[in-house]
Amino acid sequence: MESFKTLARGKRLAIFLGYDGTLTPIVKDPDRAFMSDESRASVKLLASQVPTAIISGRCLEKVVGFVQLEELFYAVSAYTIATSIPRFGTP
Repeated sequence: MESFKTLARGKRLAIFLGYDGTLTPIVKDPDRAFMSDESRASVKLLASQVPTAIISGRCLEKVVGFVQLEELFYAVSAYTIATSIPRFGTP
C-alpha cells in the first residue's frame, strides 16, 4: 500500500467501479443483484478518500436505488448515456 501512496503522491486520482460482477455477484435475475452492506460501507469509505464512480449499463434510477450512496458519481448507459454527480459536491 505504501508504494501505491508513493506513486500517487501529487496526482489526482479517481476510482471507477462496475456494478454487476464487481460490486455484486452475477445473478440470473438482474433485479436481484443487490449490493451487500459490507460492500456499500467499503465504497462509502473509499469515496471519502477519493472521487468514486459507479459505471453500469443499467438506468440511472436503478443503479442509484441499488447502491444507495449519494456521495458517488454515476455513469450509466441504458440505451442513452446519463451521468450523475454527488448532491453535496465533490467527495
